[in-house]
Amino acid sequence: MPLQKLAKFLNPSGEPVIAPGGIQDTSFNRDALSRFVCNTLDEALAAVPGGFDVIVVGSGMYGAYFATDIYNKTKNFGSGRPRPKILVLQEGPFLIHEHFQNLPLGLGGLYELPLASLLPEGQYRIINANGTSEGQGVPFGRDFAGKFRPHHRCVGGKGLFWGGWSPSLTTADLVQWPNSVSAFLKSEQGYDFITQEIGADYDIDRRGKEEDFIYGGLYEALLKRSRKLTPFNIPVDSYSIDRVLQPPIAVKVESELSGLFSPDKYSSLPGLLSAIREDVGRSNNNDQNRYLFLVPNVTVLNLETQEGVVRGIRVAVNDPVGAGEIVQNITVPEQGMVVLAANCVNSTRIARNSFPRPALLTKERMGANLMVHIRGNYLWKIRRTHLESLPILEEEGLLKDIFKDKVLQQAALQIEGTATDLNSNNLTGRFHFQFYAAPNAGNNAEYSLYQMIPDRDDLLEKAQQLKGEPDANEWITVGIRTCGEDFGDKEAPVEYSGVRSANTSWMDTSPSAKDRFGNPEGYVQLVETDEVLKLRNAQRAAAFQFIARLANVTVEEAGKKQGEPNANPNIVLVDAVEDGLGTTYHECGTLWMGENPETSVTDVHGRFHHVANAYCADQSLFPTAGSANPVPTGLALARKVALGITERYQEEKPFEDKDGDFQSLFNGNFPGVWRSVGAANFTPLQPLGQPPIIEAGKAGADSVLGLLYYQPKQFKDFVLRLEWKAFSIRANSGIFLRIPDPTGKSLDNSFYEACTEIQIDETGKNYRDDRNPQSIFGGFREKTGAIYTLAPAAQGMSKVIRPRFTADGPWNVYEITVQGDSIVVVLNGEKVSNTTIAAPKQREGYIALQCHTEIVQFRNIRIKEL
Repeated sequence: MPLQKLAKFLNPSGEPVIAPGGIQDTSFNRDALSRFVCNTLDEALAAVPGGFDVIVVGSGMYGAYFATDIYNKTKNFGSGRPRPKILVLQEGPFLIHEHFQNLPLGLGGLYELPLASLLPEGQYRIINANGTSEGQGVPFGRDFAGKFRPHHRCVGGKGLFWGGWSPSLTTADLVQWPNSVSAFLKSEQGYDFITQEIGADYDIDRRGKEEDFIYGGLYEALLKRSRKLTPFNIPVDSYSIDRVLQPPIAVKVESELSGLFSPDKYSSLPGLLSAIREDVGRSNNNDQNRYLFLVPNVTVLNLETQEGVVRGIRVAVNDPVGAGEIVQNITVPEQGMVVLAANCVNSTRIARNSFPRPALLTKERMGANLMVHIRGNYLWKIRRTHLESLPILEEEGLLKDIFKDKVLQQAALQIEGTATDLNSNNLTGRFHFQFYAAPNAGNNAEYSLYQMIPDRDDLLEKAQQLKGEPDANEWITVGIRTCGEDFGDKEAPVEYSGVRSANTSWMDTSPSAKDRFGNPEGYVQLVETDEVLKLRNAQRAAAFQFIARLANVTVEEAGKKQGEPNANPNIVLVDAVEDGLGTTYHECGTLWMGENPETSVTDVHGRFHHVANAYCADQSLFPTAGSANPVPTGLALARKVALGITERYQEEKPFEDKDGDFQSLFNGNFPGVWRSVGAANFTPLQPLGQPPIIEAGKAGADSVLGLLYYQPKQFKDFVLRLEWKAFSIRANSGIFLRIPDPTGKSLDNSFYEACTEIQIDETGKNYRDDRNPQSIFGGFREKTGAIYTLAPAAQGMSKVIRPRFTADGPWNVYEITVQGDSIVVVLNGEKVSNTTIAAPKQREGYIALQCHTEIVQFRNIRIKEL
């Protein structure tokens, strides 16, 4: 019979009824699993009528990890602290719940089901440095040349299908990364945590051996012999092999606590699904009490941005068995944040279509610095009897002493190298090998990798195939997958009306091609530059050199196929093919992190420099690619972004004044102490059981500009500490330092030019009355933490905004050090800006607070003179 798209739910009597919880039947299954973890968009929005605090675009490897992490970090917040409501949107359906290689072997066909084009035909160009089509005129050609491989579009995304090789970036790789990000990655909360979580921490195991997922005689022998051969360098060819490590494969084969199952091949999706089910249980199955929702089949079209703030998300909801595709809007509330975790290309496309950087203030950079990885695949067969005859280490005998009486099993190693002199500036690049070896494996060096064999008879048959016979007809199949770094061009021109670079990689949005909703399609150019081609050649040469040394043959012999003249009977080159640039799934770098807003796109917490409430949490954040496969770094960055957002919900610890050096400037009264000039929109408040507050401004509208200054004394060099809180993302205020005596003066430009202001304004409003438009939002020197017009805020550190008279939000803490011509600003424990001032800025004057737009409150205003 023809299959039904959707069957009615029948009770035991065969009568159609409404299924409990909305569970649906198909011709073959009762769809309980996806119903238990997914909601429709209408259900989610109805459950949270006030709007979601954190909206994550994408539930792939990084989106799922980020959402799980921020849920777990905030789930135990007490009743007095705001806790974020989280919505995860995914383009594509729910398919499976964990990595497909954890499922029975015959289900590998699932890999193909959710594949979808990353870019439409005609919207990408992949070329050699000389402008010719990729693969033309280069050694070994290119597999899938000039094409992008399709990506997985489903809940879990590539996290359900990725390969699992998970090295971390080295210290050398991280030299060009922001110091605080590099320090985080190298900390216990960075790579250490991630590699242990995913199973790629290949330290000494519980039995004192260097083994884990990969073990056995072949692995032990090859590890020891490889370490005997390295390091080595070939100066004439400008490369070196630096070290050999255990294979960093993301498979966790042992539980960390007695009685627990091992997680097996890693995907971030099981963590998200577990968090959702925990949330459902905590809510007593009441959606209005839940904090985490996953909605599949929702395509994010663009983020509707006004005055530097994302106010809404335009989406297309696909109901394949109902109304079809419907376009609607999701409101982003005052305190809401949007996190892009779609993948590098899609996150960049959404960002460019939604909030271009303000052209009159700064250069467009979103889409520059596009990088991939450079890969090749090489396969050899080495005769087992020949391999057995080779020495292991000095005075440790031969390999056959390790092989003796053992079933040889799958082996793998991580081998790292460096290529030098890649250009006239002595550019250095990194590469590594994924090294595999398997006995009696035909032409497959990964013969036994990543398979679930639940039947013991099948398992014993597999073991017998591996055992073979140690005679002249038995071969060890060895494979090397090279992976080298690409070099991004952060200065690639990507302005909307500019001329594009012909010889570097970049991404922008198409001026002509539109999707079916009228949004510009993404456009990508990938170029294999001369430097990258030299690195590719170096890593290939290093691979053949390594195999030659491993097998004790010449490099020429390692390059001979069967039957070719002068071939060595103990080694055969089976295959050699190199991957095209668009095949790696490793696109990264287009929204890179940095401390300087002028030369980077996002800050060290993943927050866009020019948008108040937009973040990124995927591979787009990478400043450089290195050679390491991106997943552990991407997961660590998603963890860092989640940590940064979580800290926005937490109160800062109060400053300690152990020596009593700080003087309080406000005791609850204005007369004789604080005096207003200009608009008098300042009110003293005395909340019960809390410090007195100065409230500046009016709710709902721009205030007439005014200052409230501390009248008794002028200050020269000092440390000023105070707490402040805003209730609208539009709120605009500031702390004025060393202002002139305002008595009888007009608050005109000459007055303000003599003052130094520390800004409070999440929107970064840049105003000039001689310009059209007069107001531009997203200014770096006008954002919270900036020294107004003088020094940009390097990172967004403000606390989450909570609407007034709702759940009480945390207070922000400024510490401002003023000494001579030096100004240093610390916000919530992090240095955000610094500069040196010059005339007409004053070196001595009054302290003042500003009223400007909406309401900002101040308290605990204290000063220590230096």
